[in-house]
Amino acid sequence: IYTKQDFDEKKVALYHNKFFTRFQKNIKHRQQIRLIRKYLTKDMTWIDAPIGSGRLMDYIKHPKSNSFGFDISKSFIKHNEKKGIQCFKGDLFNIQLERKFDLVTSLHTIFAFSDFRKILSNYIGILKNGGYLIVDIVNLHLYKNFSYDKKFDKRVDVNGMELDQIYTFFENLNCEVIEALPHDYYDSEKMLYFRRDRRNIKSWLIRKAWKLINRIYWRANLFYFFDKFEPLSKIEMFNKILVVVKKR
Repeated sequence: IYTKQDFDEKKVALYHNKFFTRFQKNIKHRQQIRLIRKYLTKDMTWIDAPIGSGRLMDYIKHPKSNSFGFDISKSFIKHNEKKGIQCFKGDLFNIQLERKFDLVTSLHTIFAFSDFRKILSNYIGILKNGGYLIVDIVNLHLYKNFSYDKKFDKRVDVNGMELDQIYTFFENLNCEVIEALPHDYYDSEKMLYFRRDRRNIKSWLIRKAWKLINRIYWRANLFYFFDKFEPLSKIEMFNKILVVVKKR
């Protein structure tokens, strides 16, 4: 949806609402919010690039004077400017901004781009020295012994890095990786693999169970239960790595 510029307010709402109607997406949303709050202070300038529906800034009440958005979509920009957020229109591959920021966030985005390293470099370019980048990167550890495409006879391009590659990449940009957290367990390709296979009764039962879990999650506020369960799993079970980078 990042690359579309012709969708209306209804589609903006649909994109936004999936993080508050699907438990697997709500879990990672809340984990991202928690991590941003850990590093963000009121005096810091924060830009969310791309800002999308503005879900992060909706749930972190940061001073409007220090809150900025960047997106290629006119609809997303209009949606966020109505909320008082100053937005810049542009392409992630060619970020042309005169100012630099204390915090740059980019979540649920770069998995869609094969040349995502160029985007990451651009983020570092708009950071102040001592500033932070918070970004989620596809976890290639998951794909070492798992091929989602084989069973469904289709090619799936994977744009990501392994943990050691992340550290090396940002070190070469004169940055320090402060945290690298396994992330996005319940919405991973392995989970989708089981939910989408419709060839047997077992898969049918899994899909029904998934819907039931979603219903219980919201009624019983089970975020904290699922959140505590994740660290018990190996890194190979997570779809992404949630990274905090500090520019030297």
